[in-house]
Amino acid sequence: MALIVIANAVCGCSSGAVSLAPSAGRQSDSPLASFDACMAEAGFRVASTHDGYPGEPSWNEWESDLGDAEGLQRLTECQRLVPPPRQRSDEELTAIYWRWVEERACLVRLEYSPTQPSTVEKFISDWRSTGPWTPVDGIDITTWSSEEYDRAKAACTLEVLER
Repeated sequence: MALIVIANAVCGCSSGAVSLAPSAGRQSDSPLASFDACMAEAGFRVASTHDGYPGEPSWNEWESDLGDAEGLQRLTECQRLVPPPRQRSDEELTAIYWRWVEERACLVRLEYSPTQPSTVEKFISDWRSTGPWTPVDGIDITTWSSEEYDRAKAACTLEVLER
């Protein structure tokens, strides 16, 4: 099954196209309603819905029975309908940075070893280009059991993580 993340694009592809994208089931005047309709018409279905970052829209995990090449082609066509992400101010990004620094400290208290945070200036610059440091960098969260995930989420918030 393919995994394609539209926001902060990450792709790990194999067979059967899955896409993480802004949420379906929106009002018809939503800027993402056209994208949602395109995905449904292209043969994708919503597998699950997840909360977005604070102040951001939720997103859906989409799935289909299309092969990788066809699924990626149809997804690419629909992505053209997604409006550009809202640009955050330096003040908003600084607030996120400090929340994530606190979340990292919480993970250290739980005996994980995440990487050191970048500077706030680098965080802001990276957010707008390659993607920022996150509080879970350096931790292989793909190996976490459901119990480990639930414990870390309950103790540390970890707004960057949504399963």
